[in-house]
Amino acid sequence: MLPRALWDRANGLDTSMYSLTAVVGPAIAGIVVARFGPEAGLLATGGVAAIASLSLVGVHEPVARVDSGASLIGDARAALLYVVRHASLRGLAVTLFLANLGFGVIPVGLPVLVLRHLHGSAANVGQIFAVVGLAGLAAGLLIGRVNTEGRERLLIASCITIQVPTLVLLAFTNSWTMVFAIAVIAGATGSIINVGIFALRQRRTDPAWFGRAFAVSLSLNFAGLPIGSALSGPLLEQSIALPLLLGAAVTAVAAVAALLLIPARAAAG
Repeated sequence: MLPRALWDRANGLDTSMYSLTAVVGPAIAGIVVARFGPEAGLLATGGVAAIASLSLVGVHEPVARVDSGASLIGDARAALLYVVRHASLRGLAVTLFLANLGFGVIPVGLPVLVLRHLHGSAANVGQIFAVVGLAGLAAGLLIGRVNTEGRERLLIASCITIQVPTLVLLAFTNSWTMVFAIAVIAGATGSIINVGIFALRQRRTDPAWFGRAFAVSLSLNFAGLPIGSALSGPLLEQSIALPLLLGAAVTAVAAVAALLLIPARAAAG
């Protein structure tokens, strides 16, 4: 829908708005639940989703799509095969699966660190995640002003690399200042990675496959996060440091994978 020259700005804004909703959404939900109960909170969430869906009514796809198959499963299979056979999307899927697998310790490990080791409160946990969101908001707006074309792979690899020492530091810190500083770094690098991912997908995918290929690619990328969280849970019962250090090791592998598996340039033709 937008000209190619504006893709980076749009991706930066998109990432920033996601970070903003990650801060504002839980706060509003907390107020609604506190005043009217959990049922009202769920109804409000459903209502907002319905309103969001209405915003797409009348929007036409700007590019022609590949012909649809006879079934939804067939279309999904075709999209999966497209991603698997596409060197850039395949490399991106492996890289981000590993990165999210390693970083999956954060959603469960950070509350444990705050509540058990720093003797904080649920409010402190919320404040830290709010800082993550605000840092992502600012970073998304800033990186959107940069032309990422030809630099997406290095952008992704470098930001994943930065996340490695943050996980190591988090494993041993007893400082609130350090935790909040790490939250800023995590939020900023996460937004920059997302902009790099979006840009790489857009520039290296056949426009006719945008919808289906993006859906499959996004799912494969994100799949590592819940798995990482699930694996970290039992380990956190024994130690806060071990799962964070394991997450750092897996994240380091992801940084190497970005350089080895994602082609430096799009395939010819």
